[in-house]
Amino acid sequence: MSQKGLKCLPIWNYLLDKPVVRREFLAANPIVVLPADVWSLHIAIKRATRHQEEMIPEQVQEQVISRFLGQGAALPNFFQAAKLSPGDMPAAKATLARLFRIVEAAKTSVEQGRSAAAWSRLVHAPMLELAFEKSRITGHRRADDASGHDTVGFVLAAEVSDPKLKAAIRNTVLDMGVCGLGTHLNQTDYTPLRYSPAALGIWVAAWHKRMWQVRGFRHQTAKLTADEREQLIAGTKPAVSVPLIVVTAHEWEVYFACDDAAHITMYGPLSLGSTKDLLGAYARLASLEAIGEWIRTTFCERMKTWILYDQK
Repeated sequence: MSQKGLKCLPIWNYLLDKPVVRREFLAANPIVVLPADVWSLHIAIKRATRHQEEMIPEQVQEQVISRFLGQGAALPNFFQAAKLSPGDMPAAKATLARLFRIVEAAKTSVEQGRSAAAWSRLVHAPMLELAFEKSRITGHRRADDASGHDTVGFVLAAEVSDPKLKAAIRNTVLDMGVCGLGTHLNQTDYTPLRYSPAALGIWVAAWHKRMWQVRGFRHQTAKLTADEREQLIAGTKPAVSVPLIVVTAHEWEVYFACDDAAHITMYGPLSLGSTKDLLGAYARLASLEAIGEWIRTTFCERMKTWILYDQK
């Protein structure tokens, strides 16, 4: 829609804050309570952290056992069954070396009582870079928050590749700016995230609120008949679920923030691995890679249907 012909309408019904409810995984099978859009992600993370299956390339098995784990800790399911090609060997060895440096940095951070900012720079950021450096997912770091406290946060933002979705996001953001609703897709005006959907972060309630605001704006400005609008409203699905990572020194845990209409339910926590030892670091790497795959597939597809819901 061109800015010249834009009609700005109030959308207060989309701006109500939803309460956040936390629920632990009490059921024997958490899939029973989780929404379908995070089933595959939950299974992949659990496979890496609890069952510890096929996390380590088979080609570095000997190095891992002899140098870091010890013979008694060598379990067959740690290592990947599929053999790497000779060309993949340097990458497998480089990953092993980087994970070892991360584990050593974490141990030193505990011994020296390093600050959260130091943990972020020396441990957390290198792990995220290792997990996502080859994907179309951008990590953004902020060293402060809205309250003015000295905190460190990371946001994973999907880099939209679909031309139609990319154009729709840009046009919607610009049109919302004309109407005084902010020139940003997410709830933050942080410039690197202006047109990129934040797939993992710390602002759960605010992000859901903004997504409904974007949805409401597009609903009011879409060229639809009354019948078409009624059909779309009746068929409205919840906003996509998003993972929320909570970090405490060595330990990372994930919650699944799910839109349950009247409130946002935080299901969890589920361990993402640890930097106490190499095996835990491989588990974290596998978990983060699973999150990356989920963002590239499920999250991006759900965002596409959320933004382009009025188009076939």
